[in-house]
This record gives sequence, C-alpha cells and structure tokens, in this order.
Amino acid sequence: MKIENCPDFVESKLKIITGFTLVELIIYLSLVSLIAVVSISFVWNIVNARIKNEANQEVEQNLRFGLEKITQAIREADDVSAMDSIFNVSSGKLTLKYPGKDIIFDAPVKIININGQDVEIHKLRIKDGDSDPKDLTSNKIDIINFKLTNLTRGLEPKNIKINLTIKHVNPTQNLRWAAEISSETASSIRK
Repeated sequence: MKIENCPDFVESKLKIITGFTLVELIIYLSLVSLIAVVSISFVWNIVNARIKNEANQEVEQNLRFGLEKITQAIREADDVSAMDSIFNVSSGKLTLKYPGKDIIFDAPVKIININGQDVEIHKLRIKDGDSDPKDLTSNKIDIINFKLTNLTRGLEPKNIKINLTIKHVNPTQNLRWAAEISSETASSIRK
C-alpha cells in the first residue's frame, strides 16, 4: 500500500492546505488594524473640521449682522449724540438721535451658563427708544472689542468708524471652537 493512499496522510495534508499560517494571520490582523486606524482618523478629522467650520460661521454671521445693524442705524439717524456716546475705548457706546427717540448700541457684560459653568461675556445689543435692550449677538459669541471713533471734521456729515472684534465663546479653550474675527468700517449720517 502506498503512503499517498493512507487515510491519515490525506487527512493531514488537507488540514495543512485549508488552515492559515501564523504569518498570514498576523498580516491579516495588521492590515485590518491599519484600515481601522486610518478610517477612525479620517472620521475624526471630518468631525473636527465640521466643528471648526460651525464656530467660524457663527462668528462671521454675528459680526456681519451686528455691523449691518449699526451702519444702517447710523445712515438713517438724524444725528450722533457725542455727549451720550463713548468713543475710543474697547467697550464703546453709540447714541444715535432719531425723531422722538434715541437708539443706543453698546456691549455690556452678561453672565451665561455653558455646560454648568458660568461664563462672563460681552454682548452687542441695541436699545430702541424706551423699549428693552435686544441682543444682536448670540450666547455663543463674546465681543472682545467694540471701539467707536468719531471721524467727523468741521461741518461734514457725522462719520463714525466702528472696530468690532468678536470670538466664539470657548470656556474649555478647545482649539476646535477657537474662532475670532475683526472688522473695521465707517458709516456716515445721510440726512
């Protein structure tokens, strides 16, 4: 009888052919691990980019909205009340004269609660006549600089320069939420 016809030999030959070697198993696990690490890293980068983008959009939208409101109000005003306004300081105040009322822009301190933590921020707000002040910026935004400069010369129409710097509220100092933007513009009374 030949050894190839022996049932034990055939059976052991089949086991060797159908099984994985230790080297093949290690290579397989290494490839799966590498793919998992790359996939997780890719997804993590997408999540971080989305968070950063959200913070930047929030800052840009609040800055644009605040500046549009202020410049529009200056253009439509009858006069700028230099006595009631605060110029050339970081937390300025602008008082505009309208028929029968004043419109005031300022950036007072407000305490908000984020994740159980009280945070002090400055909010840009408008007070129209006798009505209660209304916030122009969201609770996610802190006004770092609201500086007003009176550029009026002689008999020219009143001209106000506005420096506005805002940042995303970030009590944990997480770089993903770090977003800040500054803008400078000027507006004149058109009446």
